[in-house]
Amino acid sequence: MQELLEKRREPAIWYHTVENAVSKSRSGGLPSLPEGVDWPVSLETKVPLHFLAQIDLAALPATPLPGCPFEATLPRQGMLFFFYSLCEYAPEGEVEGTKSAGNNSRVIYTPAAGADRAAPKTLPMIGHEPGKLGGRNAKDSNVLPTAHLQAYAIDTFWVPGYFGDGGAYVEDIPYKEHFGAKFQSIVDATGVTAPVYHWEAVPSPPPSHYIQTPDSGDPQKILSGLQMFGAETQWVANGKQPRNKSRVVLLECPLYAHEAGSLQFWIKTKDLNAQNFKRTGASAHFS
Repeated sequence: MQELLEKRREPAIWYHTVENAVSKSRSGGLPSLPEGVDWPVSLETKVPLHFLAQIDLAALPATPLPGCPFEATLPRQGMLFFFYSLCEYAPEGEVEGTKSAGNNSRVIYTPAAGADRAAPKTLPMIGHEPGKLGGRNAKDSNVLPTAHLQAYAIDTFWVPGYFGDGGAYVEDIPYKEHFGAKFQSIVDATGVTAPVYHWEAVPSPPPSHYIQTPDSGDPQKILSGLQMFGAETQWVANGKQPRNKSRVVLLECPLYAHEAGSLQFWIKTKDLNAQNFKRTGASAHFS
């Protein structure tokens, strides 16, 4: 099993939540958009998009990461801002490099950060009904809770699979094996033992990795941090097909403040290396 894990290893950048700012990287809060850069809106509805995270590129490990099968290189300076429409029903997934990209998501690159930008008055509440500022399932805020981020290089593991007899999904590395290896890699990289919380006492925003104890059953290891590159959490793979290296996960982040699931921003490798962030796509996955 260890030999197969090593074969499937894909390094990634993992964002550990910290109490105090160590760079301009953070999730939630308000974006540090420079003057002259507009708050993005949906290309379909013209409604402002929700701010998810900003990444300080000068505070990251150098890319491509050692041992990474993707020759994907980020700029060494500047900022990346990530926006998405957190409405009641997640918008359909967008395909990077197509006309649909940017309908309900946006990635903005700027050479430097600006002052924190106030949210537009027309920004809907998180979980709003389409076409409305709120709704029965809407949160009481249109801004996600702020979490400061520190970047580390970790190991993830690509696991191809297929649907076997009876419709059961089969993977060549058991889930507990590759998830456990990733979780331990985060603990080793950050040097922080995963805190333990009762399921009703998890703080908001939650830490990047923690152990949740339910009223009954075994404790669960939970990952709620942001990730760049590596093997995405939700995937559709085919064990008979080679790894697709033409696209990478530019950012994956949890949707704990909206619904249980994850959101992935995708970019073509050639666009990333050309520093073209205008053709990214995003897709949401829910448990």
